[in-house]
Amino acid sequence: MINPWDRLPNERSKAYHLFCMYRDLGPTRTLERLARVEDSDSNRVATRANLKVYSRKYQWVARARAYDDYLAEKERVDNEQLILEMNRRQAEDGRFFQHIAVKSLEERELDKLSPTEADRLFNTGVKTERLARGAQTEAVNVEVSTNVKVARQIIADPEARKLWAETLRRLADRTNESSRSRPADD
Repeated sequence: MINPWDRLPNERSKAYHLFCMYRDLGPTRTLERLARVEDSDSNRVATRANLKVYSRKYQWVARARAYDDYLAEKERVDNEQLILEMNRRQAEDGRFFQHIAVKSLEERELDKLSPTEADRLFNTGVKTERLARGAQTEAVNVEVSTNVKVARQIIADPEARKLWAETLRRLADRTNESSRSRPADD
C-alpha cells in the first residue's frame, strides 16, 4: 500500500526530495521557508516559483497534511500503550507498598518501619493502586489511625497485630476486587 507521503509513481526524484524537505519542516511549513533552505553548497534548493509548480503538480499540501495526521495518530497510539503500561506498573507498585506495610506489621519489623510509616505506606499503596486501575479514590478513605500510642499497643499484642494485619489485607483484597469488577468504559 502506498501512503500519500510516499513517492508518487510519476514524481521525479528532485521533486520528491524537495517534497520530503517540505514535509519535514513540520506543521508550520511553507513554500517560502523551503525556498530559504540552502543545500550543502550554500545554494538555495529551489526557487519559490519551481516549488509552487511542484507543490501544485504533486499535491504537497494534502500529502504533508496526511503525513502530519499519520504522525499524530501514531503518537496517540504509542502514548495510549505507554499509559496502559504505566498504569499496570503503578498498580503493582501500589500492591507492593501494601504488602510491605502488612508484612512489617505481621513480623514486627519496627526497626525497619514504624506503625505510622506502615500506615502511610499502606494508604499510599491503596491510593496508588486505585488510581492506576482507574478506581474511585475520593469516596474511599482507607485511613488507619496514625495514633502512634495505639499503634504501638497493637504491635505489642500478638493477637491485635494479627487482626490489624488481616484487616489491612482484606482492605487490599477489596481494592483489588473492585478494580477487577469495574465495568469497562464505553
